[in-house]
Amino acid sequence: MKTAIVILFIPIVAMAGFKEIQRITIDSNPSYDNYDRKEIAFSQTLKSVAYPVKKDNKVSISVNGKIQEATYDCISGVTFLPGTESVVFLASRDGCKSLFWVVNGKEYSKYISSKSRVFTYSPPLKQFVYVGAENNKEFIVIDGEAQKKRYDRIDFITFMNDGKTIVFKAKEKESEFIVVNDKEHKKYKMVRDIRFSEFSDIYYLATDGSTEFLVINGKEQQKFPGGVYYYCTSRDSRKFITISNDKKNIVINVDKKTFRFPLMKNSRPLFCKFAPNSTDYSFIAPDPENADRTAIYLNGNKMGSYEDILWSSNQNSIAFSPDSTKFAYVVKEGKREALYVNENKLAVHDKFYKVIFSPDSAHIVYTYQDKDEQIGFSLGLDAKTFRNISSISESPDGPPFIFDGSDRVRYIYEDNNGFYYVEEIVN
Repeated sequence: MKTAIVILFIPIVAMAGFKEIQRITIDSNPSYDNYDRKEIAFSQTLKSVAYPVKKDNKVSISVNGKIQEATYDCISGVTFLPGTESVVFLASRDGCKSLFWVVNGKEYSKYISSKSRVFTYSPPLKQFVYVGAENNKEFIVIDGEAQKKRYDRIDFITFMNDGKTIVFKAKEKESEFIVVNDKEHKKYKMVRDIRFSEFSDIYYLATDGSTEFLVINGKEQQKFPGGVYYYCTSRDSRKFITISNDKKNIVINVDKKTFRFPLMKNSRPLFCKFAPNSTDYSFIAPDPENADRTAIYLNGNKMGSYEDILWSSNQNSIAFSPDSTKFAYVVKEGKREALYVNENKLAVHDKFYKVIFSPDSAHIVYTYQDKDEQIGFSLGLDAKTFRNISSISESPDGPPFIFDGSDRVRYIYEDNNGFYYVEEIVN
């Protein structure tokens, strides 16, 4: 029996329905069956699809059903540049020994090595930036032009929210450090968990070997002798939550408040998150009344104690609504999982994936998986009625879908005849 991942759209306020507005064929002749299906990529708008096509021992790229003329020995890492319909991937013409980037048909073959698979893109500047390698050194390459400074390794690179400032993590000998527009921050033994605020602040954790620090814009703000499990910042960048270990307790600092919990017997994930209003917050911590269970807290108050609370930074299974009035989370209950919204159990399935509120906070959409279902992906407005879209996906996050405004949902429909972009309205 096939495993099904289903999209279920549940109204939190009142019952509603879906009305299809448009269905556009974006690929009427899919040819991915002869290649790795995991290489299928969709643009952020869901209006474009790309994947490799293999024929006569050569590989080409198909974009919206049109197979490009250029051929290669192999293709990998197919994706779309952020905010565009332009395809980017790695390719080779020498038996997959050496690689080069292909960006919207343009090839960047300089300074590429098998280890250099890190890139970023700036929509405002229309700059393609990647990590190059030469003579056992790595460096930044901007639109094919190598920058002068060389490092032992570069394993993270991105543009900040302004689309102009390049940030990357570099390593020299035994030291790691952040570089912002060629300006090097202090060197540490290790740097990790790099994040950015909407106001272009940069945060990261850094350790000198004995103590870990929370660093903001290159300045050490807090130190933690026992290390940090996790940290998060408010949307306005004025508040922080840190989850650390003082060797006796798990210590959670929220702004000026401190919570202490006994160390857990078993290793379980610890997590925190601020609501969009930058005031409300949640964190996961041990249950002081039962060391074998995990509790979830809202503004410091325990909401419930469970066998386990599940979260993933990619799948977003813990979420606040945009208006900060609703809070959703997924917990483990026996062999199944349950979705809660404001302490109320909303649904139970074998496995949940992504959990998202609509922009107006009136609805919640999530992906789930049930082993006894064969209906493929479905889109619905409650647990009993849903739209069967008969789709199967290899993505660990389930089928791609997005909100466009408060009442429109876009998703990809797929059948044996191709891929379709579908837009529906909640009415």
